[in-house]
Amino acid sequence: MIIETSQDVLWLSIAFAVVLVAVFLAWMMYYIIMMLRDIREMVHDTRDRFDRIEKFVMAIGEKAEALFAIGPMLGEGIKTAVGYIMERREEKRRR
Repeated sequence: MIIETSQDVLWLSIAFAVVLVAVFLAWMMYYIIMMLRDIREMVHDTRDRFDRIEKFVMAIGEKAEALFAIGPMLGEGIKTAVGYIMERREEKRRR
């Protein structure tokens, strides 16, 4: 028979405990790996969102730069138009 002495029972219980510890460690490693995978996906999604936000902000900045570049020319045009309208009013008042 396999179990002849109390030492055989000890070795059998130690072997069973080692198997249980190995199964527990494998199960724990599986869940840790799954959690790390989920964390990696969340980080990847967050990076994508920040990239989209950055592109949006950069596009707004480029449009603002273009508007500010046109601004002085537009201001001069408005100033000229207002000056022309004021001259026309003065001419009408003089008549």
